[in-house]
Amino acid sequence: LNDTLEIYDTSLLNTITGASLSTSATDWYDELTLPAGKYHIMAVANVEFSASGYIALGLMDSTTPKSAQMVIGDNASSFAGGSVTSISSYFELSGNTVLNFEIRAVSNVDTVANQGNTVSEFTSILITKLAT
Repeated sequence: LNDTLEIYDTSLLNTITGASLSTSATDWYDELTLPAGKYHIMAVANVEFSASGYIALGLMDSTTPKSAQMVIGDNASSFAGGSVTSISSYFELSGNTVLNFEIRAVSNVDTVANQGNTVSEFTSILITKLAT
């Protein structure tokens, strides 16, 4: 819980002036810093499970949610009825803000060693800065 689901990208595209991304390892991004402004996020994710389970994720500023939460897995409804499997949210920042794709709840998510290529091939985030 409260860990970051990192995003893999070998050819990252960042066109938001003043934005930056941090890596935890080569091509694995664990946080981004965005300048003040209005934004729209679209995100999808996938992970491997060791048994029937779920994972809940959301874009976070420290402990403050900045997006809706997605819940994926074959047992997602046990965590949240009517759960969504992707994120499409609007948010506004008043200044430079560090954000991460935070794991909010888990059940039977397999170990990092057993994830294979699933996270790197099926997890992505698109953030668009909106005109003010």
